[in-house]
Amino acid sequence: RCCSHLNLKHKALARTDTDVLLVINEQLEPILNPEDMKDWGMVNPGGIILFGPPGCGKTFWAEKISNLIDYRFEEIPRSLFGSSYVDGAMINLKKKLSEYTHSAKTVLFFDEFDSVASIRNNQSSSSAENSKVVNTLLQEIPKLIDKQVLIVAATNFLDIIDPAVIRPGRFDLKIPVFPPNIEERALLIVNKLVSGLDSTSPLLRILQFNQADNPSFWKKIAADMVLFSNSLVIDFTQLIKRKLKGIYRENSTIEIKIDESLITSTLFETSCKLTQKDAEAYAHFFNEVKGLSSVYYQERLDWLLQDLQRYYSRFETHEKPRPIGFRQPDIE
Repeated sequence: RCCSHLNLKHKALARTDTDVLLVINEQLEPILNPEDMKDWGMVNPGGIILFGPPGCGKTFWAEKISNLIDYRFEEIPRSLFGSSYVDGAMINLKKKLSEYTHSAKTVLFFDEFDSVASIRNNQSSSSAENSKVVNTLLQEIPKLIDKQVLIVAATNFLDIIDPAVIRPGRFDLKIPVFPPNIEERALLIVNKLVSGLDSTSPLLRILQFNQADNPSFWKKIAADMVLFSNSLVIDFTQLIKRKLKGIYRENSTIEIKIDESLITSTLFETSCKLTQKDAEAYAHFFNEVKGLSSVYYQERLDWLLQDLQRYYSRFETHEKPRPIGFRQPDIE
């Protein structure tokens, strides 16, 4: 499917998630092409669930969706659900959502949606409060859709969201947000290293001296960033900056070699921040995406599987952690 109108609005992206853009484009066609509503009887889509491991850019994509369709972006604050009063969270949510029934062309973003719309049960008073919040969402979402209000929600895991909330007609699209692949990691490294620098910046001149202001310089190290989220890649760049600043202070020259020793030591320090719990989250995510049975994501699933296998191969057989805790899924 042609998506040239998408590309015009995304030339500046520091990522290459064309598969995600294709899915979003297909789902949002009634908004992007209003004539389809008259010509083909298409209706405005329901909400969008963005799911994936922490630090992979779900808020980034929520904002990009808003920019793509020229809708105002509004984030629903988590403080809304912190009421200690009986029915306080439900009342706060209903009042807040009612403000947008007259605000057409708005994206309402719920971060950490699992804490708002988790699976209902009757085992505690907090669960009863949660059930009321979920019931409120079920009542209000169709009204918002009719008013050209698009709800975008982010969660780490799909399977802890109440099934009634994410069924078609409420949340029509479930989009996995993968960690960046090798090309995207290299692009992100350069973007975070050079962004905001003055043309006379010592850091920029050091990067240029090493030709490290080009993604190709970082591609080899990006290939070794096993299971790195956006956040970890950014952390790597911040550590590189600090090290280069220290060397520059000692030598007062831009002719500083960004050599393999500097890069690999920085990668090691950053990699130590990746925990087994993080790896379990990726394995969980891998299985959830496989469950979507979508051809759009097969290439990303393949390289994520390779990263998972590389991560778990570091452990001796008798020490190897379970890929996903008690679930013990098959990720082979």
